[in-house]
Amino acid sequence: MVGQIQPTLNVMLRRKQVEAATGLSRSTIYARIAAKTFPPAVQLGPRSVGWRQSSIEEFLADPANYRADAAATQAADTPASETPPTGPKQVRKQAVALVPADAEG
Repeated sequence: MVGQIQPTLNVMLRRKQVEAATGLSRSTIYARIAAKTFPPAVQLGPRSVGWRQSSIEEFLADPANYRADAAATQAADTPASETPPTGPKQVRKQAVALVPADAEG
């Protein structure tokens, strides 16, 4: 059908794909997320994250001037109370905090 609107799929990219597309290393990606100069990761599961392809494309359009604050309206579908930790250290801290004090030892 001519003129039919195609639904836009928001493809999720994994870290290796993001590294390849941006040329940034893992540590640089997480440092820039903390500095709000890179799109935040989206929690896909208990131990997996991904990035929206549209967010990465927006970043690549102007990497020097990208600010996650301006793009946060796109990621507003995740409630703040469910926002996952973004870096490996934060994930580990969260996991350690779940271990009862009497279980250590």
